[in-house]
Amino acid sequence: MEQGIEIYQQKAVEIQKAPELLTNHRFRWQKAQCVVKSMLEKANKEMNDDMYKNIGLLLKKLSTTKKTFYEERLPFAKIMNEITSAFTELENSLDYNKEGTDAYKLKFLMDEYAGKKVQDQKNKEEESRKKIEREREINTVRISAKTYIERFCSNAVQKMKDNIDEIINSVTLENFDQIKKKLTSYDTRVPEGLLNGFDVEVTTIYIKQDEKETILEDVLKSVNWEEFKEPYNTEISIYLHDKISRLASIKRELEEIATADKNEQQRLLKVKQEREEQEKQQKEKEKRDAELAEKEKELQRIKQAEIQSAFDFGTSVEVASDIKSKLGYEIDLVLPAGLMDIVRFWAINQKWPMDEDKLMRWSFDRIKKFCEKEASNDNFIESDFVNYREIVKSKI
Repeated sequence: MEQGIEIYQQKAVEIQKAPELLTNHRFRWQKAQCVVKSMLEKANKEMNDDMYKNIGLLLKKLSTTKKTFYEERLPFAKIMNEITSAFTELENSLDYNKEGTDAYKLKFLMDEYAGKKVQDQKNKEEESRKKIEREREINTVRISAKTYIERFCSNAVQKMKDNIDEIINSVTLENFDQIKKKLTSYDTRVPEGLLNGFDVEVTTIYIKQDEKETILEDVLKSVNWEEFKEPYNTEISIYLHDKISRLASIKRELEEIATADKNEQQRLLKVKQEREEQEKQQKEKEKRDAELAEKEKELQRIKQAEIQSAFDFGTSVEVASDIKSKLGYEIDLVLPAGLMDIVRFWAINQKWPMDEDKLMRWSFDRIKKFCEKEASNDNFIESDFVNYREIVKSKI
């Protein structure tokens, strides 16, 4: 600023002459304009060789006058530029967007710190996500293990029911007493020894195989087998009791078939077969429904476990402090191919036609900044020759 004051003081006398010079230029300009208008009127009326020469001489004089105007006002323009530079130098020194200024260095430190805070936040979120995923896998293994045990018992019950049905279907008048004795002494207890060393098909990333095996062992140990299998034993007992209670009617049906004539036997046998086929189809339907119910139950358990995991660990993520920042992008080009891609993208996102003056103001640096700003709005250049780098800028 001191330099600007000195320049102004030194050139004050010259500057005071500016109004006088401007008045002189206006006077000479008015005279020139009068000559130009007069010549224009004459030329519009009649154009000939003499008029052609006179116009050429006049245009040369105008060029000379213009050059004189420029040379006479140039000292004043230089003085004003020097004074303006003195002002803008001070302004630029306070601009944090001007590289090299102390304000720019402060802004750089802010951006760097904001970037670190954003990265810390991302790291915490990633750590929390991994905890959630790990807990989800643990819960999925536990739930799958419990489902496996339940399914084991359900399958065991189904096999025993099938076995009971096979025994019932094999009854005849000759072996009736033997079949009855076999059913009344039937063991309705679900076996458990086959569960040792079992595994579940669960893909895991965050827990290792030995951890998975430990979880399975813990689940198996946590099961009170006598209590757990009681409802399954009861189900078999009820099923067996129902079949035994039907033995008398089965015997009567067999006796009726045995004493009937040939035609009646065929009819009764057909009725028996149709009933048995209906019972078989109903049994298969109940089996399918039970399997679907088991799968649905398992999915519900897993879903509830995922929600609980997200609640337990998701709420523990600390939100970044009062540091305000925004995410932006900088573009790195692979030359020369990237030049065409970035200019093409800019052109596509402009309104055409465009005035030539406006077009000429678009420098390549300005085009690049436009494309970087578009990236902040999720509008990217899809090219192998244009690479984006994420940057974090602090908000002022």
